Amino acid sequence: MPTKAEREHLRDAAKRMRDLASSDAEKRKVLKFKRLNALQPDEPAIYATLPWDAGRVLFIPGGLKTEDPFFREIESRLVYETNQSLMMDADMPVIDVVYSGLVYSVSKWMEGHVKPLPKDMHSASAFEPCVLEYGDLAKMQKPRLTVDWPETLRRHETLGDAIGDILEVRKGYPFGMTCGWGEGIIDQWAELRGLEQMYYDISDAPEFFHAAMRRMTDAKLDLLRQYRESGALCLNNGREQIGSHNIPFTDELPGKDFNPANVEYKNLWGFAHAQEFTGVSVGMFEEFLLRYQAELLEPFGLVSYGCCEPMDRQIEVIARYVKNLRIISISPYSDVEYAASVCRGKYLMAIKLHPSLISHYDESAVKSKVREIMEATRGCLITIKFTELMDYGDDPAVFIRAMKAIREAVSESA
Repeated sequence: MPTKAEREHLRDAAKRMRDLASSDAEKRKVLKFKRLNALQPDEPAIYATLPWDAGRVLFIPGGLKTEDPFFREIESRLVYETNQSLMMDADMPVIDVVYSGLVYSVSKWMEGHVKPLPKDMHSASAFEPCVLEYGDLAKMQKPRLTVDWPETLRRHETLGDAIGDILEVRKGYPFGMTCGWGEGIIDQWAELRGLEQMYYDISDAPEFFHAAMRRMTDAKLDLLRQYRESGALCLNNGREQIGSHNIPFTDELPGKDFNPANVEYKNLWGFAHAQEFTGVSVGMFEEFLLRYQAELLEPFGLVSYGCCEPMDRQIEVIARYVKNLRIISISPYSDVEYAASVCRGKYLMAIKLHPSLISHYDESAVKSKVREIMEATRGCLITIKFTELMDYGDDPAVFIRAMKAIREAVSESA
């Protein structure tokens, strides 16, 4: 449990956040995202997701004061988000809401499933496939959700007691995804089968590939059911990102018939991607993956699609299958001008800048790229973001300079 001094420090951080959230500047940021997500004209929103080590140096310069693990995590969020908004000329808003979290776990697809996570941000990890033979598909199990409700409720009560008179403390955490990266299934199939073998299967064993997608889709639909029936769903139309590319403020969700006691997927944003299908033809993407993803995305109120893969040529076929599509991720590897011709008046383009613009920072290069994007997307609704960043030249302040340069370039191009 936190000491009296730690509790007071947390309350001070909460008061700073509350006071900032009430400012006109922060409210304008929220309104901007609401308008863009509703496909209403507004200037581009600009923001960045910083590497944790860079953000810690910039926005938590004095370090954290609490030792209790739970309160330390909350303190980190409060201090980081408040200082980020004060120091960086960007559109990540501060709001007077904090979440106490959901304590849960999801079981593996099968014994031997290993997520290829790097040990640190400067290393990589290889796939370790466990579906080695066609017959191994039968070994896959439906993932099971387990929620530790006593601990979840304890944390909510504890945090509410500490700062609930200052900030709104909500139980749980905004829904992001069930297991894997969104509801796209292809990332987890690549982990289970291996990336190269997965590509061979498309040609050599198409029936097997379809059987795998069918099995995983049915299991994911069951997992979505488990989340809903367990009461683990929490509204996600606030500050927390959907996928890696947009802040999902909207008044369209949760909807007019929303029942707070029974959150449903129609009240939520959904997210999927197809990064592992980069380089696969649009026809094969449609046949072997998209039709299955569409089943998983159909229950959601609104959908954001894509991550770091080039999305330009897939947008039209995605739109045919995903009727609730609202946001498309436009990675640095996309043809922005072509994507704009498809998205104009229909979808919000969440545009990501190439990380090299940070790792080899040159203000003129950043401004030139932003002006190029602004010209290519005339008449479109866009956000502009730096994300997936690792190398920043050991100069965290480069992000502050970069946001300022983007803002200036956007203003100059208006």
